[in-house]
Amino acid sequence: MKEIFHKKNLLMVLAINIISSLLTGCWDAKDVDNQNVVLTVGLDYRDNMYTFYTNIANFAKSSKEGPINIALVKGSGINFLTARDTLNRASDKHIFLGSTRVVLFSEEMAEKGIEEYVSRMRGDFEYRKTLKLITASDDLDEIFQIKPKNSIDIGYEIEQIINNMEENDTTFVTNAGKVIQHIASGQCGFLLHSIGINEESIEVNGYSVFRESKKIGFIKAEDREGIVYLLNRKKPQFGYTLHYNDIDISVHTVKRKGKEITHVYEEDGGVSISVELDMEGEIRYTSKPLSIDESIKKDLEKQLSDMIKEDIISTIKKSQELGCDYLDFYKYFRIQYPTEFKTMDWEDAYTKASVNVFVHSKLVPAAMKNINPKRGR
Repeated sequence: MKEIFHKKNLLMVLAINIISSLLTGCWDAKDVDNQNVVLTVGLDYRDNMYTFYTNIANFAKSSKEGPINIALVKGSGINFLTARDTLNRASDKHIFLGSTRVVLFSEEMAEKGIEEYVSRMRGDFEYRKTLKLITASDDLDEIFQIKPKNSIDIGYEIEQIINNMEENDTTFVTNAGKVIQHIASGQCGFLLHSIGINEESIEVNGYSVFRESKKIGFIKAEDREGIVYLLNRKKPQFGYTLHYNDIDISVHTVKRKGKEITHVYEEDGGVSISVELDMEGEIRYTSKPLSIDESIKKDLEKQLSDMIKEDIISTIKKSQELGCDYLDFYKYFRIQYPTEFKTMDWEDAYTKASVNVFVHSKLVPAAMKNINPKRGR
């Protein structure tokens, strides 16, 4: 029943995508059964060769009520053109990219640079600009062999995992369109989600840092709080464990309002950055019964503010060490000092910038359970 449901959903998505292609000028678009519909694309580079991986949904070979037939088709070459030509010659039908959900870059491809391929995506009307660009920390051959747990295709499962994180405000939103804008503007760096294999399942394991469209670093998912506080425009939320004597207090935080970021352009050409956040923490659990009076509350609020402040400072310092403003501070400076920004070396100024972080936390009561918190910091 689940497979039939997924199949009906995919057919509906494909119909919408093909209609969109017609409306945007693809007057000779073919019937779904006469196309190899690509769901996931992978791109690898090794031994001076590029390799395309494509997971293709073949509806003609799928039974009406059975699961969708997914086939992996690969093509290699000394450049993108020859690799794509090899892929085309291995495909028995026209390759339709309009239903691609995810493009996966191998570590080697990410380190070599993705600008050329992203530029090709920009000019390809079939590619959806909302699809997700992802780096893979494991070999693409292994990734494409993973059997999805709750989806028809590994790319769809990766998309669902990241969508879930976005909906829960535990990551930030990025997609092909945003990356295209980053690269076209020539400004600073950006982050892409990274996925890997954990016990035969796919998980988001962190973020790949890109400067000049090449991967230069990696940030573990466990260290993402500061990134999300700075890049998520909604209400990022995480869990922290505070302490009072021998009692652990589990707190769930939510950013109450948008971050306040100000820059000061010094006379000597230096830059100082100030970040101010208002946070709200809901007390969820205590390891032992605890009556929280105003004095204890203030102590816990200071603990929480200090922990969040540490997350943000360490995040900014990491970006400065990598010499790359992937946290988008340049956008705020450009607005405040448009003339100075045009003539300065922002990356150099950013790596030397002084940083001040102010966090104001407020604890609110909630129904507390006196159990040992299983998660925390």
